[in-house]
Amino acid sequence: MTRELPEDLDGSALTVAIAVGAPPLLAALLLAFFSSLCVSLTHYSGGPSPVYFGSGYATLGRWWGVGFLVGVLNIVIWLGVGSVYWRMLGLF
Repeated sequence: MTRELPEDLDGSALTVAIAVGAPPLLAALLLAFFSSLCVSLTHYSGGPSPVYFGSGYATLGRWWGVGFLVGVLNIVIWLGVGSVYWRMLGLF
């Protein structure tokens, strides 16, 4: 089974994050959650994305623009609301 580049770097990124003092569980969760950002960003990253793009539902510029906005929105939600929620749960 082959693996894509971002998944291969997760172990290294997690090791570095822990080495510089990040809480291990928090670092692992952040890497897992942020790995899903690429699915909405590009026209070739997720399962149905090439089908929608190839059918002409959106132009390349529109796809990347909306993907960027969705990515920023996800980051704001995860770091804003998510960090408060994780603190309430006692994850960090």
